[in-house]
Amino acid sequence: MLPKDKLGEVCEGLAEHYEKCKDFQRAATFLKMSGAKATNSGAMTESVDYARKTVDCLEQLPKSEEVLKKIIDIRTILAIRLMDLNYFHQSKEMINPIIKAAGEMGHTRRIAQIHTILGSYHFCVSEDFSLAFDHLYRSLEIARNLKDTN
Repeated sequence: MLPKDKLGEVCEGLAEHYEKCKDFQRAATFLKMSGAKATNSGAMTESVDYARKTVDCLEQLPKSEEVLKKIIDIRTILAIRLMDLNYFHQSKEMINPIIKAAGEMGHTRRIAQIHTILGSYHFCVSEDFSLAFDHLYRSLEIARNLKDTN
């Protein structure tokens, strides 16, 4: 058994192995770890690729509230990474399938982030500044209520 503190060194290989074996639960775990590792090293394109693969794996799992929460989390994280790279269309496309579910689950922090993504999209792409600021103000209000500075 590999010590837990050594997983970061081999997470990419484990992710690939579990993907090939169609063990989507474990693949998603190691893909997410690989994405975080890529993000921390500044490899944003790799990070986006790992996050996309994580979404694909999670969406292969049997539907449950826990799986849906993970899908909301990783789709939101991926959308933020895409937004950081100025891929606003792709960012919005990534969150479209989860907007309703995030609201229904009361996933407050992710809802704030979704509003930021939508606000950025409407500001930079559709240039609907009124709608953009509506979303951005909602995001800010939620963050203030959560006392979230991120």
